[in-house]
Amino acid sequence: MRARRTISAAFVAGLLATAVPGPIHAHGGESPRSCAWEARLDPTALNALYPDEAANYWLLLLPAAPGATLTIHGLYAHARYVSFTSYDAGVRAVDGLNDQRIDPDPGSGNPFIAGAARDTIDDRRHYTVSVVFGQRPATAPDNVLFTTSADGSRSSQVFFLAYRVFRPDGGLDIAGGEGLPSVTYNAPGGASVTLPQCPLPVVPANGVNPAIADSGSASSTPLVQFPGTNPPTYHKFFNQPTSTAQGATDNGYTGTTLGGVVTPYTMQLPHGGVLDNLDNAYVFAQLSHGYGNIAVIHARLPTFPQTLGGEPVMGTGQLRYWSLCTNDGPSQRFYGCLADDQVIVDEAGFYTVVVSTAAGRPANATAQCGVSWLPWGPSGASLVIMRNMLPRPNFTKSIQAARFGHETEDMGAFYPATTYLSTAAFEAQGCPGGDSQVRRGVA
Repeated sequence: MRARRTISAAFVAGLLATAVPGPIHAHGGESPRSCAWEARLDPTALNALYPDEAANYWLLLLPAAPGATLTIHGLYAHARYVSFTSYDAGVRAVDGLNDQRIDPDPGSGNPFIAGAARDTIDDRRHYTVSVVFGQRPATAPDNVLFTTSADGSRSSQVFFLAYRVFRPDGGLDIAGGEGLPSVTYNAPGGASVTLPQCPLPVVPANGVNPAIADSGSASSTPLVQFPGTNPPTYHKFFNQPTSTAQGATDNGYTGTTLGGVVTPYTMQLPHGGVLDNLDNAYVFAQLSHGYGNIAVIHARLPTFPQTLGGEPVMGTGQLRYWSLCTNDGPSQRFYGCLADDQVIVDEAGFYTVVVSTAAGRPANATAQCGVSWLPWGPSGASLVIMRNMLPRPNFTKSIQAARFGHETEDMGAFYPATTYLSTAAFEAQGCPGGDSQVRRGVA
């Protein structure tokens, strides 16, 4: 994913500067922090690092020392997915613990296992997770997260974690109705401090992000065929240097040739970054008004479990979760996202998404015509990111299964084939998808 600057621990430390005023002293007295989860990525207060609009991310940053651990107690959220991830100083994922690997406490059940009850009472939703300041063994137990990877290539000198809740059930708060998990710091030698609870750090919506997303001209500027290619080329994310090289070199004159020269070198650098989630894989493409004022994306939507309606049983699908987002590459903010259960599909499971400015949106880019829509944003370029989460092992067309440089052929019908059109040309197609319907979690 393209950016003009390198994301590092300094960036995250700046975000959390007020959250870590001093060290934890686990020998009595108050913790110097008001709560554990002090920072949240959201479209109002902190729209950065390419977040997903349907996901909520809370960050924790605590001092650490050899022998120190964290004990996290929580209740399984009413949501599509939850996880804990540890990160190194380069904001690269070190270790991950998703809901499938979080065993319940005695007397409770895990609602994220396929076929499990999702509507259990709070007394039956408890879990306990440990975070160890140390290296992950080759075979790690469930419910344990580590700060150094198994091969030793990634390591954090602090407890730097992200807690994610994707797609909370409808009508519930951003934490899925069960609040944030509690955190206890266990110092070497046995003394412990439980960080005090605090309200969810929710900043009231101020309308800034929608206003930015919906701005921009209705007309294209066909002067320079940059960035990106025509048709757009989607690349599988490997690491930030590779994505930056691809984003900076893809153009209408040399295609992807220059990127093909550079990326063999950037791909020798460590994989991951940009606060990545180990359960997700991504493809991205640069859109440019140099090729047209709207982009039309057409592909098949993977199946997924439906949860938004508070379904009583956890379902299955080809993926746990899918999304498509438009973003500003330099600032890393999202403009808008479509979660899987928001996408309109035809009877064969195919969708059409129009990306345009609000001013240039075709009159037939509506649900009534079987078309979904995403905002382009205010600039001449827009970055599109598609996510695949936790594919079923036999789903061979996932982004995870695609080879770098072979995304089109390996993803097949699920590849987001994209064409440029004018608003008038799209409107001239009429309303062919008027009998489409929103997918309801076909397994």
